[in-house]
Amino acid sequence: MKQVISTLAFVLSIIKVNAQGDTLVQPQIIDSVSGVLDTTLTIEYGDFSGPSYSFTDTRLLNGMLPGPTLRLNAGDTLRILFKNELELQDSAVSGLDNEFTDPDHSNLHFHGGHVSGELPSDDIRMAVAPGDEYQYETVFPENHMSGTHWIHPHVHGSSALQLGGGAALSFIMNDPDGFLPTQVEDAEDILLFVQNINSGSLRRVRDDIGDSKLGITATGETEFRLVNGQYQPTVTMQPGEWQRWRIVWSDWLGDNLNAHFDDSSICEMQLLAKDGIYIQDYPRSIDSATIPTGGRADVMVRCSTAGTYEFLDFEEKIMLTINVSGSTVSSSDLDAWAPEYPAYLTDLTSTSSTNGCDCETAFRRCDDDDDKFCVNGELFDKSVYIHTVEFGSVVEREIRGMNRHPYHQHVYPFQLVDGVNNLNDADQNTYFQTGDWHDVISIDTNGAVTARYVADVHDGVLMLHCHILTHEDEGTMAQELVIDGGSCACDALYEEETDDDNDATSPTPSPTPLCRVGGARLKSFVSNFV
Repeated sequence: MKQVISTLAFVLSIIKVNAQGDTLVQPQIIDSVSGVLDTTLTIEYGDFSGPSYSFTDTRLLNGMLPGPTLRLNAGDTLRILFKNELELQDSAVSGLDNEFTDPDHSNLHFHGGHVSGELPSDDIRMAVAPGDEYQYETVFPENHMSGTHWIHPHVHGSSALQLGGGAALSFIMNDPDGFLPTQVEDAEDILLFVQNINSGSLRRVRDDIGDSKLGITATGETEFRLVNGQYQPTVTMQPGEWQRWRIVWSDWLGDNLNAHFDDSSICEMQLLAKDGIYIQDYPRSIDSATIPTGGRADVMVRCSTAGTYEFLDFEEKIMLTINVSGSTVSSSDLDAWAPEYPAYLTDLTSTSSTNGCDCETAFRRCDDDDDKFCVNGELFDKSVYIHTVEFGSVVEREIRGMNRHPYHQHVYPFQLVDGVNNLNDADQNTYFQTGDWHDVISIDTNGAVTARYVADVHDGVLMLHCHILTHEDEGTMAQELVIDGGSCACDALYEEETDDDNDATSPTPSPTPLCRVGGARLKSFVSNFV
């Protein structure tokens, strides 16, 4: 696999001003060594600007847009010393529930990682205060599928401000030697880290949260996409050459990316993987990568004829210019290939769920607050679990509301088993297929999508939320609990007993049962629970 990173490329990647049409630059890469990737990441104030925009004192990881790319192998240990170098602002909103709050507290979410949702791993309930640090450590399973993922801050109340301002980076699980078909292995491997810059929406969040640091100037368009921190950069390829593009749609608002070429008769796109999981029917020809916000797509691309072409987004705005030039490369069409899937990705399309483990999860307007959106009628409560899952069970979820709210699930990816056939949108109808795996989904349907996964690797908390992060910050989030020796339950909410002196970095307290019946809370005993 070709992966060329030069010293010049790294220098270019941290330049704050990007001219339209510059050559696409790959972010700095940090590799694991001898089974461990041990690094330090900071969240700090930084600036970036371009032809018609300027952001000052926004929040960036390692001061870069985007941050460095982390590359690991299955079975590796990821250790990140996370340092919060922001300042506590006395004028900012703080300490509120389900409101924009605490703009200078931060943390990290390993989006797409099949890892534990408990500390010191991917537990977003923990917040690192300004001037403090936290040592993350998470072990990726030995059979973790290779693929494309990303990392971003996820403190409830400030996730939109921090991600919307640019704080994000990618992490890639490397493909083992000999795993890929030769055509993919030999293709140039290019990361397209797409960030949604919406200055109007970000200003509103900034003002609501009382952030006096962030400065935004937009003299032209107020909403556009950056690729690897660059405005409309250029990718060069030869006619007939196959390239592998890893597209990360690191969005914080609601639109599917709908990435497509201006001329699909010249430039073709073949789907390889979604959300870091290879599809079963590769190659799948697509005209548009309708990637949900927060999702990823690995695609193989080829342009047949010399010329200049455009790679466009959901607003028909240019993300990339493709310069196809030079001698023609003799290349064949892609051969069919399916990976050997690890046990946690066993096909469940014909497998029934474990008794009691089939529940509904619905995003909709709150019953008692028309201005906000809820999960199953409830705003987020950090002490409550909306469903419980018996460790080892086959879990089924009927997901509703994802036509307006991208559904994202931590810890366990899920397989689509029903509800994605005959979609209203032709491109989505091709992109989303029964049997595909995702960790985020947003589709044009008023019906339900049925998804399944097996909860037999990680126990503990599992977060789920709308990936429109303005909604998530205001309460469109919930948590489930996977219990070793427990039982599955729907609509029975378990509340943690908490100690007022317990800080955010302490182990999660043991939960005690609490059920809701008809909206009332009733203490009850649940057998096999803890």
